[in-house]
Amino acid sequence: AKELGRDRFEDCADDREIFERYLDVSSYVRSLEGSDQNQKRRNAIEEFLGEGEADPWLVAHAIVYGGTIVTREISHSLRPTKVSIIDVYNHFEVKHIEVVPFLRKARVAFELYKFPQD
Repeated sequence: AKELGRDRFEDCADDREIFERYLDVSSYVRSLEGSDQNQKRRNAIEEFLGEGEADPWLVAHAIVYGGTIVTREISHSLRPTKVSIIDVYNHFEVKHIEVVPFLRKARVAFELYKFPQD
């Protein structure tokens, strides 16, 4: 993404519907703060919602446009030090798929090339 440059990505903050859903996502994630077993520490919440973080925007975009999130992340629902996109998109009932099943469904093929030895 860094090599492509920022202009290759959509700025969702100007889309009113996405921004409103982002506020919903942000509110939900902030509601997870606490000291009970399944609650999150403030620094985990701030990291998830931090400036430049894409995950809350991805969830908001998927809510509005019915998208599917492709991820290789695992749930961290019992870890107070991490907010996982999985736990957030499950709350908002966003469609999702893991990377390997996605690649199979998309019928992606890889070819192995053997380079000559010097």
